[in-house]
Amino acid sequence: VSSLFNVSLGGVENYVLFIIIAIFAGSITAGIPGGGVISNTVLVTVFNFRPEALPILITIEWLLDAPATAFNILSDTSTLPLISKYIQKGKKNDHKRTKISKK
Repeated sequence: VSSLFNVSLGGVENYVLFIIIAIFAGSITAGIPGGGVISNTVLVTVFNFRPEALPILITIEWLLDAPATAFNILSDTSTLPLISKYIQKGKKNDHKRTKISKK
């Protein structure tokens, strides 16, 4: 977007702002449905982009959000059994189920 609108983003203060916005977007807006719109609005406001940049950023975010969510879900479901197996490795009879006898 900076190249599209010929805005220079060099300088230490801009790098600090990038880091703050990345932390904000990654921690606060991650749990909000449509949180990318909020972080993109903050990005456009902080770096004084023209308002025309917002639809471009929202479109890019919308295209990348679904694959990112799918990757997150797939990585969680494939990693958790491995972690569980590693934790249960030292315990006896972790794969055998005990039968409850009826009296």
